[in-house]
Amino acid sequence: MRVVGVDGSPDGWIVADPRLRRLTHVRHLGQVDADLIAVDIPLAFPDGGEGRDAERAARKVLGKRASSVFSTPPRAVYDARDYEAEIGRAHV
Repeated sequence: MRVVGVDGSPDGWIVADPRLRRLTHVRHLGQVDADLIAVDIPLAFPDGGEGRDAERAARKVLGKRASSVFSTPPRAVYDARDYEAEIGRAHV
């Protein structure tokens, strides 16, 4: 089974193929030849600003490269009507 990972880019997708040990770029996911495509998106949103357990664990494993793991914003960020509403709520 061929499995690849993908992450969004401004003009398509970056495809990480561990079998070939290389990165490639495609404009559409339909161009990816794989049995399974793992998409880099969060499946859950934290309630607070501490991030998710998976993100903290990944940082520990990566050591010097820990800054390459970005924290998923809390659910409140996605639910906010606009930036000012969320910032105002955070500083009350």
